Amino acid sequence: MRQRLAELESLETERQRAEEALRSRDRNLTLLGQAGQDLTATLDLQQVTEQLLPVATEIIEAEGASVWLRDDSLESWLVCRTAYHYSYKHSPVDLRVRSGQGVAGWVAEEGESVIVRDVQEEPRFFSGIDEQTGFRTTSLLAAPLWSRDRVIGVLEVVNKRQGEFDEYDLLLVEALAASSASVIENARLTETLRQRTVDLQACYKRMSELSRALSDDLRGPLGLIVSFAQVLEADYATLSEEELRHYLHAISQRGSEMVGVIDDLLAVRDEPSREMTAEITSLDMAIVVDEALERLYYMIGDRDVDIALPETWPVALGHGPWIEEVWVNYLTNGIKYGGQPPRVELGAADQGDGTVRFWVCDNGPGLAPEEQVRLFAPGARREGEFEMGLTLARRIVEKLGGQVGVESEVGQGSLFYFTLPLAG
Repeated sequence: MRQRLAELESLETERQRAEEALRSRDRNLTLLGQAGQDLTATLDLQQVTEQLLPVATEIIEAEGASVWLRDDSLESWLVCRTAYHYSYKHSPVDLRVRSGQGVAGWVAEEGESVIVRDVQEEPRFFSGIDEQTGFRTTSLLAAPLWSRDRVIGVLEVVNKRQGEFDEYDLLLVEALAASSASVIENARLTETLRQRTVDLQACYKRMSELSRALSDDLRGPLGLIVSFAQVLEADYATLSEEELRHYLHAISQRGSEMVGVIDDLLAVRDEPSREMTAEITSLDMAIVVDEALERLYYMIGDRDVDIALPETWPVALGHGPWIEEVWVNYLTNGIKYGGQPPRVELGAADQGDGTVRFWVCDNGPGLAPEEQVRLFAPGARREGEFEMGLTLARRIVEKLGGQVGVESEVGQGSLFYFTLPLAG
C-alpha cells in the first residue's frame, strides 16, 4: 500500500510539472504573439527595440537583454542600440564591438545562434563590455537578426535567473529574433527616411536663403554696371580718355565683385555635402596676404583704404589658397563696413597654446553683442546684406583645426580673428 501511495504521489508530481510546463509554454506563446503585435504597431526604431527586450527577458527568465545593430556608417562594427535589465542601471548602449569580436560579433559575422552556459569557458566572450559597464555576465544566448538575406544585428540575452540556458530558451530567442528583425529593419529605414527628409528641408531652406542672398548682393554691382554701360553708350563720343578709363575700370571692378559673390555662394551651397581636403603645410603668411591684397587691388584703390601690415608673421600650419580666401573675406568685410576712409590693420600673435591668432581690425561703427553671436552663421545678415564670406571663412578655419570669432564694441570698430595651429 505504501509503495502504491508513493507511486501515486510521484505520478501527481509529474502531472503537476507537466501542467506547469504546458502553462509556461502557453504563457510564452501568448507573450510571443503579443510581442509580434506590439512590434508591428510602430515604426519608431527606439520603441521597437525597447518593447522587444522586456519580453525577451520575461520569456527566457533572464536578467537582461540587448540589441546590437550594424553601424550605418561602418558595416564592420556593431553598436548597442538599446539594452534592458530588470535591476541594473548601467547600460552598454552606444558601446561598439567589431564584427567577429565577442559572442555578438561572432554571431553577426557567422549568422548562427549560440548558447554560452559559462562565459569563463567561452573563448569568444569579450569581457571589455563588462569592464566598461561594471556588469558581470555569467551566461548568454545570442541570435542573429536576419533581414533580406543579411544579418542586420544580434539579439542577446544574458544571465539565466534560475538554472542554465537550454535549447528551448534558444528556440524562443530565435523566434523573437525572426519576428522582430524585419520590423527593426523597416523602422531603421523609416528613421533614415525621416532624417533625409529633415536634411532636404534644411537644404531647401538654405538654398532659398542663398537665392535671396544672390539677388540682394548682385543687385548693387549689376545696377552700377548697367548705369556705367548706359553712360558709355550715350556719351562715348564726347568722353575723354580718362573718363572712358574710369567707367571701364568701374565696370571691371563691379564685375569682379559679382564673381566674388557667386564664388562665395557656390562654396556655401556645397558646404553640407562637399568634403574639403587639402595638403597642410607651413605658411609664409606674408605671401598669402600679398595675394589676397592683390585680388582686392581695385576695391582698395577705389575706397582709398589705409592698410597696416606687421613687419613679420608667425609661421602657422594650413593650406595657402584656403587661408588666402579667409583673408579676402575678412579684408572685404573690413573695407566694406569700415570708416570713411576705411583703415584696416592686420596682425598676428603666438597664443602660447600651440596656436597662432590672426586678425583684421577695422575702424567701422562696431557691432552689438547680438550681432556678433550670429555673424558667422549661415544666412547671417549685416546691415541688411548676407555675409556668405564669413560663413565660408568659418568653415575653412574649422576644417584646418582653428576657430573664428569677432571682438567689437559699438562705436569702437571690430576685430575679426581666426586661429591656426602653430608650425614646428
